[in-house]
Amino acid sequence: MANQRTLKLGTRPSALAIAQSRVVVGLLKNKHPEINIELIPIKTRGDINTKTPLTDVKDPVFFTAELDQALIDGDIDFCVHSFKDLPIIRPNQIQLASTPKRENPADIVLFQKDIEDKLHTKEVIKIGSSSLRRKQNTNDFLLSALPKLKEGHALDFVPLRGNILDRLKKIINRDKNSLDAVVIALAGLQRLWLDPESHHSIKEALTLSRMMVLPISECPTAPGQGALAIECRKKDQSTLNILETIHDLKTEQLLIIEKELVKEVSDEYAIEASALGSTAIENEELGFVARLRGRSTKNSNTVIYRCRTALMPKKPHDAKPWSKFPKMAQERKPLQKKIPNHGINFIAHWHAMEFQEINPDVRYWTSGTESWIKLARQGFWIEACTDHLGFNSIKDWLSCDALQLPKLKEWKAITHFDAVKSWDNSKVGNIIATYRIITNKFNDNTSHIDQLKKSTHFYWKSPQHFDSLRHLLPNNAHHACGPGKTIHAIRSAGIKNVTAFPSYREWQNWLN
Repeated sequence: MANQRTLKLGTRPSALAIAQSRVVVGLLKNKHPEINIELIPIKTRGDINTKTPLTDVKDPVFFTAELDQALIDGDIDFCVHSFKDLPIIRPNQIQLASTPKRENPADIVLFQKDIEDKLHTKEVIKIGSSSLRRKQNTNDFLLSALPKLKEGHALDFVPLRGNILDRLKKIINRDKNSLDAVVIALAGLQRLWLDPESHHSIKEALTLSRMMVLPISECPTAPGQGALAIECRKKDQSTLNILETIHDLKTEQLLIIEKELVKEVSDEYAIEASALGSTAIENEELGFVARLRGRSTKNSNTVIYRCRTALMPKKPHDAKPWSKFPKMAQERKPLQKKIPNHGINFIAHWHAMEFQEINPDVRYWTSGTESWIKLARQGFWIEACTDHLGFNSIKDWLSCDALQLPKLKEWKAITHFDAVKSWDNSKVGNIIATYRIITNKFNDNTSHIDQLKKSTHFYWKSPQHFDSLRHLLPNNAHHACGPGKTIHAIRSAGIKNVTAFPSYREWQNWLN
């Protein structure tokens, strides 16, 4: 067509940068099929210098300066950046035009296939990572999350540069420069998986490695991770109008929350923002959940943690929380139930595998970090968890093709006998009860009853926990629980005064 317009899109020349640019091209062509878009690869100083560790780079425009200049000079019409790489201060002539809906913001660790053999020794495990934040948070979590890690085992985080494909070669190629694992952004892996030119290399790397998706509650990522920033010249209104059509308002709001949380904490503790991970995600019960974690750069023993939700109620002034969870309340009876030795298992609670054998041909996911760590001590390799946010949040993972997850009808949920019915609408193909909870009702002489009746705030870890004590609760009780099956069970019992929290830890922090 004679009137067809061509826009020049500037991009870094790496496989991931080009894949990201192609994603944007696809979004724009879907909205504006009449335009042509030409990719213009431009090397930045960050692409030329691949040796200096990013922790040593003091140049804020390390990955953007050359693209900025090309845009200002009119050689290109717009650019696509990884949002997390974008400097805070931008040239006056340049404007952020849009931020499309982002990919999953989590980090993923890819290990050599035979890593478990090394876990049973005291050999140092070398992990490639390019950031201080990843080094600190990932180290803290993996020391508890890796299966049967020997006491005193050390994780050595070494600086890692280069594109994702080059990083993956560090665990696939066995030579003097090889590593035991690399930490990368799941969003980058996903975009390369979907890119026709990179798909084969990513599929091969995943076949030759073992994965572990890091929970955001313990390992929040760089603010903006998984999001793309599209920029154009401030005075180019026609291009700006086109780019704005693929802007995602929810993504924008989450990114603002992440950046504000980092600024607040970095100012409060006078520490570098790069030492802090901050990630906000949507949740149907909580509105959003934002978590920040890092270590003080002045005192590495000080862990800094924050959690925010959109629907957090005001802190009560005179709360009397009941936090007694007496062991006498429950007993567990194993059921002789055989679990099929293939596919993927979702372990609702670590007790479900307490009397089960580990099967190396099965993939294991679980409900939260508490069960993850307990299962790791038993020797289970856990790939990921739903972070105490309820099984419904699994849909966020099913859309990530790089994880190669089957449809829910091919999953197995491993739980206890009385919870089987609660899975009726989950679309999970096979629900297996491996144990039964026997609840002992309290009698009036139980030492916990007086304290219970005087309490105002209660946190329930399961529907059975709530049911066992419901008949003793005061009428003015305020109930709390996670955003999964428990809150639906409590509401179904006619209780209106119930609030969802990301976890028991957040409920305690809220009261304190």
